[in-house]
Amino acid sequence: MHIFLDHIETWAAVTLVAVLTIFSDKILGSIRLRINRADLRVKYFEQLALDLRTYIFWAEIFLERFQREWANDAEDMEAVTGELNGALTTLRTKEYVYRSWVRKY
Repeated sequence: MHIFLDHIETWAAVTLVAVLTIFSDKILGSIRLRINRADLRVKYFEQLALDLRTYIFWAEIFLERFQREWANDAEDMEAVTGELNGALTTLRTKEYVYRSWVRKY
């Protein structure tokens, strides 16, 4: 009994290492999953922010053309309107995806 008590710390360390080794795949898998989720959240919000910013940029350009009465240049307004329409189409196409991201995260 005396020998066992002298080596109890060693046995506890060996047992702890054995348990951690057995469950290391599950522990590492859980850590990887959480890191991947965090990366996806950042990626999703970056994409949403980029698409929103693109739309806002072209809407501001369009508004500025009207406020300064530069709307007489048909080619320029057509180009700005095309970009604005493309940005709006992107937002509308992904609208429900973006809503699900906002609700989920």
